Amino acid sequence: MKKVVRLPLRFDSRKNESISLADLDDDTLMVMTRSGEECAFDVLVCRHQRMVLCVARKYLGDPLYAEDAAQNAFLDLYRHTQSYRPEGKLRAFLTKIVINQCRMTRRRMTSEAKTLLAFAAQSTMDTLDTPNAYTTEQQRLLDRAVCALRPKLREVVVLRYAAGFSYQEISETLGIRPGTVKSRIFSAIARLGASLEAYEK
Repeated sequence: MKKVVRLPLRFDSRKNESISLADLDDDTLMVMTRSGEECAFDVLVCRHQRMVLCVARKYLGDPLYAEDAAQNAFLDLYRHTQSYRPEGKLRAFLTKIVINQCRMTRRRMTSEAKTLLAFAAQSTMDTLDTPNAYTTEQQRLLDRAVCALRPKLREVVVLRYAAGFSYQEISETLGIRPGTVKSRIFSAIARLGASLEAYEK
C-alpha cells in the first residue's frame, strides 16, 4: 500500500481556514523559515530537490558527487534565509547556489582524480626495474603525505585507492556511515592535493 505523505497545515486567521503549506509560494515559505518554521523549509526541499539533483547530475556526471552538491546547496539556501529578498526569484537564486556548489565539487573531484592517478602510477612503478626519477620523488612525497594523515583519514585513503574499495565497502569494513566515508575522503584529498601542488611548484 502506497504511503500517503500529509503536509503540515497553516491556519489563516483572516480567512478562518487552514491552508496546506504546499499551496504557499516560495517566498512565503522562505519568510516562514526565517521566522523559525522549519517545516516550511522542508516543503521547499520537496518542491525543488528534483530540479537541484538534475542540475547537479548533469553538471558533474557522477550521482554520488551530485547528491553531495545538492545537499550542500540546500544547506547553503537555509543559511541565506535571513538575507534572501522575497522578489519571486527563489528558483533562480537556488539554481545559482547549485552551480556554485557544483563548481566547488568539481574541484574536489579533480583533486581526487589526481591522487588516484598518483596511486595508480605507484602501483605500476612497483613492477618496473628502472622507474622514472621524477615519478619516484613524487611518490615519495605522496607516501610521506599519506603517513602524515590522521589515522581515520589515512585508513579510508588506503582502502579507497590502494585496495580499490567502493565507498559502501569502506563503510562496511570500518563500521561507519557512507556519508562519514565521503567526508573523510574529501578531507584527506584536500591535504594530499596540497602536498602534490607544493611539489609541482
